[in-house]
Amino acid sequence: MRPKYFFDPKGALPEKAILQLTPPPGFTAEEFRKLLAASLADREADAVRDARGDFLGVARVLSQKPTDRPRSGEPRRTMNPRVAARDKWKRIEALGRLVEFLRSYRSAWSERRKGNTDAIFPCGTYLLRVAHGVPCAGFG
Repeated sequence: MRPKYFFDPKGALPEKAILQLTPPPGFTAEEFRKLLAASLADREADAVRDARGDFLGVARVLSQKPTDRPRSGEPRRTMNPRVAARDKWKRIEALGRLVEFLRSYRSAWSERRKGNTDAIFPCGTYLLRVAHGVPCAGFG
């Protein structure tokens, strides 16, 4: 019987359909049933073996401390999402500007850590300029 909530009651599909199962050519029904059951048992055993390492089980879950956390972080990706552009050359140009900014910033940061409070940070250094009054290069 078809479920009432899935099919249109006024639809053209029949109320019942009979599915006739036959073994593939070269097999009797009993031979095929045995081979299928053995193959299914092998696949289920593989799935259980593969999944065993992923599940802790009730006892190990309950033995964990609520304050515990994973030992290592999430694996890092290879792409840096700071720059996006459809045009390849614009993206390369923007990445070049970013590399230059980072070099200048790191150099100024290193100088400031050594005690040079007059180290000039590159244009675009916002928070350090606003919150801490560090000198920054002008635009252009």
